[in-house]
Parts: sequence; structure tokens; C-alpha cells
Amino acid sequence: MSSNILSVIFGLASAVCWGAGDFSGGMASRKSRASLVVWLSQLVGGGLLLLLALAFGEALPGLRDVLLGAAAGLAGVVGLALLYRGLATGQMGLVAPLTAVIAASLPVIVSAITEGVPPVAKLIGFAFGLLAVWFLSRPENGGQWQLANLWLPFASGTAFALFFVLIDQVTAGAVFWPLVAARIASVSALFAVLWLREQGKRGLGINGRLL
Repeated sequence: MSSNILSVIFGLASAVCWGAGDFSGGMASRKSRASLVVWLSQLVGGGLLLLLALAFGEALPGLRDVLLGAAAGLAGVVGLALLYRGLATGQMGLVAPLTAVIAASLPVIVSAITEGVPPVAKLIGFAFGLLAVWFLSRPENGGQWQLANLWLPFASGTAFALFFVLIDQVTAGAVFWPLVAARIASVSALFAVLWLREQGKRGLGINGRLL
């Protein structure tokens, strides 16, 4: 099987997984805090990636790959938190596709600057992608989107794009360990945020004048 066909298959499988994750994460964020939902998802994902790294016997990464993975993880967790917050607003039909297009488009722009303009076929594909976003995100029954939270998908897509750009810089052949480093960084950062928030709530409970 050619590498092009494999790329298409993996791309479609990735899109299905991301779509399912967006939907379930958005639904969970309506009932729980987005930061807690993201932390749990990152923790579970990190455990699975660690098992895959051990199962495939991938060589341990160098310091550069670890740092790139950690930086990518911090960008990715910011994007995920913003995405879940946007999905929790009830505008899933707008937030999810707009975030996806921005996350895919910005790395192409970076690639065009560093490696040259993409082929015409890819540019046409992105044009169709933008058209699909407009079509899928139209409000039904003459309704209107709430534009006050429109910054969320733009910020989320930008953070995801930074994740893709950084993770693309790791050594060729390094797959799972840089992603494990990304999850460790994201889980640690989110744990610190949640812990500080909890400490702030306790402080406010002891003395309501603190804030």
C-alpha cells in the first residue's frame, strides 16, 4: 500500500477520533469544568501513549525531542481547554469546524513560508474545507450565532496549530515518546492550575475578604 493511501487512511481515522473526542468533551464540559475534563482526558491519553511507546519498543528520545514535545503539549492543552469551553457554549456546529480549519490552515502557512507554496491541489482542498465550514456552521431555522465567544475557536485553532508545528520538529521516527512528554507537560500544568484554583477557593472560604 502506497504512502499516499496510508496518509489518507490515517488522516480519516484521525478526523473520526478527533470528532468523537470533540463531541464527548463538549458534552462533558456542559456538566463539569472544562479544565477538569481536559485534565482527565490528557491523563488517560498519556497513559495510553506510554503503553504504546513501551509496546512498540521505541527508543528513548533526546533532550531536544522531549523539550519540543513538552512545549507542544502546553500549546495543545491550551487549545483543548479553549475548545471545550467553546463547545460548552452550545455552538458545537460552529466551534468545532472553525477550530479545525484554523488548526489545519496555519501550519500550511508556516510550511509555505519555510518550505515553499503547497501544490495547487492542496490549496483547492483547503478552499473546499473553508466552504464546508461555512455550510456546516450555518445556524438552523434562521437563528443567529452568538459572536461574543467567536474568539474561542480562533484562539483554540491557533494553539492547536502551534502544537502541530512544534511536534513536527521532532526527530524523524520519534512518535510516542515526544507525545508522552507532551502529555506529562499538559497534565502537570493543568494539575497546577486546578490546585491553585482549589487553594484560592479554600482561602476565600476562610476569609471572604481575601478576594
